[in-house]
Amino acid sequence: RAISSMLGKIKASWLCMTRPNLLCRKGDRKLLEHMKKNGCDTVMIGIESYNQKILDINCKGVTISEIDRSIENCIAAGIRTIAFIIFGLPGETEKTIQNTFGFIQNTGIEMNANILQPLPGSKIYSDALYQGIIDDEIEYLRNIHLFWDLEDYLPVNMTALPDEVIIQANIDARKFKKFN
Repeated sequence: RAISSMLGKIKASWLCMTRPNLLCRKGDRKLLEHMKKNGCDTVMIGIESYNQKILDINCKGVTISEIDRSIENCIAAGIRTIAFIIFGLPGETEKTIQNTFGFIQNTGIEMNANILQPLPGSKIYSDALYQGIIDDEIEYLRNIHLFWDLEDYLPVNMTALPDEVIIQANIDARKFKKFN
């Protein structure tokens, strides 16, 4: 609240990036209304997948219920809401991809989708190395900066799906409202 009030005093327009479990409690709607009143026009939420199994496998520490309540709170407060989605998380299937697309369609929120790119220091990166999915770590690290803006390239595949299915999901995500 203090930061929100401070930004409101200088009439700044600002946005917030957060996790779903930080905006899902009863009092959070009032906080979001306060944020909007003080210039917050967008909340970006790291949803990543709308499938509890995927969230659990990847130790995300959030529930579908928390995701639903956080989105409801943002919409009720009148704040533009953008979901960050990651395709290709371990355990991903065509059904989990469809769950995520269905969620975006049903809520009408915007989405920013990306393909999984394991980063050094993360458990998923260690798993990719251990499993031999990243077979040349030096080369992977040398080129990691090239992967960020590629919507049709899969740097690693940690699922049982063919690469093309994950790439196509990311391409299909362009059909939804996508923030710029």
